[in-house]
Amino acid sequence: MVARDSKPPKLLKVKSVSGLDIGPEESEVKTLYQYVVDLRDRVKETCKMTKKELAKVQVRNQKYYNKRTRDRKLEVGDSVLLLLPTELTLA
Repeated sequence: MVARDSKPPKLLKVKSVSGLDIGPEESEVKTLYQYVVDLRDRVKETCKMTKKELAKVQVRNQKYYNKRTRDRKLEVGDSVLLLLPTELTLA
């Protein structure tokens, strides 16, 4: 539910724990809105980087797979082993 009063967004303040900084410094206090916008931008950038890396890995894996494959030519009348899925293999 959206509040209808015109209060300004709350400020985020993060304290350090045992000397470890886990958030912005006091000079970098952001509004909740700006934090969400920055977070959304970081998520978008991360998705772009992930897609690029995934494409690289897919190409590399395809090369490895294709090195070990060979073309098979079957003629009519050749005996082949046909593996059909069963309930055990689908589980």
